[in-house]
Amino acid sequence: EVGCPPGRLYRECERGEGCPFSCAQVSGREGCYSEGCEEGCHCPLQTFQHNGACVQECPCLVDKELLTSLQNVSVTPVLAHHNLTQGDEFQSGGTFTQDCSVCGCQHGLWNCSLEPCPVDGGLSTWGPWSPCSLSCGGLGLKTRNRACSHPAPAYGGRDCLGPRQESTYCQAMDCPGTELYSPGM
Repeated sequence: EVGCPPGRLYRECERGEGCPFSCAQVSGREGCYSEGCEEGCHCPLQTFQHNGACVQECPCLVDKELLTSLQNVSVTPVLAHHNLTQGDEFQSGGTFTQDCSVCGCQHGLWNCSLEPCPVDGGLSTWGPWSPCSLSCGGLGLKTRNRACSHPAPAYGGRDCLGPRQESTYCQAMDCPGTELYSPGM
């Protein structure tokens, strides 16, 4: 059209049509005008302006909000093995997995299933032995315990394997006043 760069069309303003014109508006990084329409040179219908070009599908921006929401459910550093950093663009239609979460880019918008990974339980160290069950006069028992708390199972992880209590015999001292009587002394 007259006065528009190649690949752009002049569009007059018709109330209620037009916005979004750009990928920044599609993703919400830039607001739409109150009337929802701006007169001027625009990409053809069903395409959007992005980095000076008209595109049919907008990429997604790797932003702080995405990274924070992924880190909240991740055990490994976010995107360390995806060669993606804050500010990068991710192609529409693409997906990636971060631990147990899956994120997909759909026309400029992220769609993530934020899932924490199952955490299997781990046993703590053994606690101290209890006092002997007998204070005097024979063979008693003493016990010690440990808990399934290092870590506790979470998000569907397996319970701890192994005993949580251990017992052993303990020899109590002779009780006072119970000296053995031996005849003939």
